[in-house]
Amino acid sequence: MADFDKTFSEVSQLASDLVEKYFRPFDGIETVATHGGFDSDAVADVGRPVVTPIVLATTFRQLSPGVAKYDYIRGGNYSRECLEKCIAALEGGDHCSVYSSGLACLLAIVQKLCAGDHIVASDDLYGGHSDVLMGAVITKNRPELRQHFTYTQMAVGAVPSPFDCYLCLRGIRTLPVRMQTHMRNALIVAMMLERHPKVEKVIHPALKSHPQHELALKQMRGFSGMVTVYLRCNEAQTMDFVKNIKIFMLAESLGGYESLIEIPSIMTHASVPPEIRAKNGITDSMLRLSVGLESAKDLVKALYDGLDKLD
Repeated sequence: MADFDKTFSEVSQLASDLVEKYFRPFDGIETVATHGGFDSDAVADVGRPVVTPIVLATTFRQLSPGVAKYDYIRGGNYSRECLEKCIAALEGGDHCSVYSSGLACLLAIVQKLCAGDHIVASDDLYGGHSDVLMGAVITKNRPELRQHFTYTQMAVGAVPSPFDCYLCLRGIRTLPVRMQTHMRNALIVAMMLERHPKVEKVIHPALKSHPQHELALKQMRGFSGMVTVYLRCNEAQTMDFVKNIKIFMLAESLGGYESLIEIPSIMTHASVPPEIRAKNGITDSMLRLSVGLESAKDLVKALYDGLDKLD
């Protein structure tokens, strides 16, 4: 593209303006993310650390038979309790149960459902550093559900380790500020890709070209770092593009600090029958980008360099 720097500067300013206008986090969420779930006075005996301690013990000494705050790690652990309190506060609930994976969490939810019940929404979450696997369910004013999820943690044992809880809580502490960068970088990448001749279509709700753009602006408090791109090329060219691109790592998953790129048709959605993939627009020239925290200009240049090399 002629005069790349000028175009990038204009797009960058537009993206910054959109973030300023439409990124509307809940009041006080930054404070809850920074301090939620932990009170240093609760660990005064070890000097009131400002960072949540990692309690690795799998079993706990009891004052007398059956008298103890914690007994066994499946039933409870200080590190896990701090994380659960923080997530519950962030989501406006009064209880949270965390599990060793999202699927383990969904299994616990499904066990409570009956035929004909509906699940309104299940959210994927930003972990932040691509180093922890976890799921969480939050309840409010539903003691029977709280009891069910607490029981399944103990009975099934699908609970995260104390170290995983520490990693997740550490990621939450910087989540609000990271999301602003994810959002801005993804907007810049999406807008710049729309301007490249080798790109057929870009899907991101902040783009005016998105069919539900206006609805997204009304309903959403911000946008993520996920961008879908359709290239004007065949499968072989798409393969070459993702294998040779710089900065973006060829990997599945999403939501980390690093930028990832993948071809869903042969990676995350390879097990989906071809006819269903086609029906849902998952073609061999479709890419999924998880835009990270790198320099937006470096990311766009990496994409443009790869696109310019396509025959």
